[in-house]
Parts: sequence; structure tokens; C-alpha cells
Amino acid sequence: PEDISTQAPPPEGYVEYRNEKYGFSLYHSPESTVKEYDEGGGAMTVVLENLQRVRGLQIFIVPYGLPTISEERFKLDVPSGVRTNVENSMLDGVQAVTFNSVDEHLGETREIWAIYNGHLFEISTFRGVGNWFIPIIQSWRFF
Repeated sequence: PEDISTQAPPPEGYVEYRNEKYGFSLYHSPESTVKEYDEGGGAMTVVLENLQRVRGLQIFIVPYGLPTISEERFKLDVPSGVRTNVENSMLDGVQAVTFNSVDEHLGETREIWAIYNGHLFEISTFRGVGNWFIPIIQSWRFF
């Protein structure tokens, strides 16, 4: 599978977001804001938004003990049940799955899910914001 993160440096001026607890980092544009929400039970949501350009992504992180993403987990976290254009890929060398979905609040989404260090990472963004999203996801690093 293709690795969707690269070793290329982030775009000039981008700022690092680093999460020591869950062991990952990414770079984002300086006009974007990052907010963290403790979901309890070892879960967290990280929201990165650029309100000027109406762009954003959400990273939901939850403890997960299975080696692969189960159908039950998809059904639990994707209430619409919509998963199209499903592809196996890699995120910084970690197996991942990418797909399109629909969220009742966000509309059409693009998703990247990966399991790392006992946690499931569910990365969601709006469909159609690839030019904004791609440099961010290419800068993703697990550590």
C-alpha cells in the first residue's frame, strides 16, 4: 500500500502540533487553531480548524486492543454506515485504511484510520479540501 505521509519537510511557515501522550505529530498552517478534548476512558479528540478558509480536521483517538479494525468498530464510529472508495494505505509506515463517508453534521468526509501503540486513530476531514489537507497528513509522524 502507498504511504500517504512523506519524509518531505512541511511547507514553509507551518507550525508543529505534537502530542506526547499518543505519540504523534503533524504540521499545520499558522492560521489554524488546535483544540484538544478529553473524551474520558483514555480517548481524546483533537480538532484542527482554519476558520478563515472553512477547513478542518478531527482526530479521534481511542484505546483499541485489536490488530485490525473490526466491522463492529466501523459501525460504532460511522453511524451512517457509509464507506466508499475504501483503500489500504500506510500512515508513516503504519497500516491504515482510507475511505469516504457521510456524517450527519459535516456532510461528506474523507477518513484515514490507523492503529498505533494500542490506540485507534480516526482522522476525518471534509471532502474536497485536499489542497489544504494533503500537506498536513503528509507531515504526520508517529513516535
